[in-house]
Amino acid sequence: MAEGYLAIMASPQFSSVRDKHAKEMTVALARLLRIFAKSDDVPGFILNMEEHCVRPAMRLYEKLQVSTHHFYLDLNPYLFWGAAGGTGSDPQILASEDFYHHLDDFDCRNLVQNRKAVALAKMNPPPGLAELRRDMYNVCTVTPALYMRRVGRKDAIKEPILVRKQQMLVAYGSQEKRAKFMQGERTILNHIYHYKINDGFPGFRW
Repeated sequence: MAEGYLAIMASPQFSSVRDKHAKEMTVALARLLRIFAKSDDVPGFILNMEEHCVRPAMRLYEKLQVSTHHFYLDLNPYLFWGAAGGTGSDPQILASEDFYHHLDDFDCRNLVQNRKAVALAKMNPPPGLAELRRDMYNVCTVTPALYMRRVGRKDAIKEPILVRKQQMLVAYGSQEKRAKFMQGERTILNHIYHYKINDGFPGFRW
């Protein structure tokens, strides 16, 4: 696969096609995040998005593709659509049981404590499963886990190695603390979710 991608990168058309897709991804991403842009400098915001977000991501992707080892992402939100109160209850998004059993595999950031890392192993005593179900709420996944499999002799694939843990936002604390946090001022993510994006950026052209 690495040899094939190197051959593609060496083709004369590759640079122009890559630039075209970079601009398309930049505009699409900037539309989603335009709430952060100053109204008087939308073009600068878009160019910044390409230089500091899209282009570095593309370079990383290409390095992974041409590596002699196999890198891959694993994304599991550990959420499901179900009824919290059993049959007859209104369906809602709930944390799966696997979420609580594999917390050591995640990089959990606690929104109730300004995104402080959750270190269950350092707690004395460590919380039990019933306590975690009661006090920890799975908000969302921020980044997927990154794994690597070394390729040995005769293309033998080794066991996967965790390069970077899946990062997740959680709300961890007593019911009173979580309720107070959720009743506070709306977060940036909440604003983005409810923000109605207009098509295009008036006055800007590539």
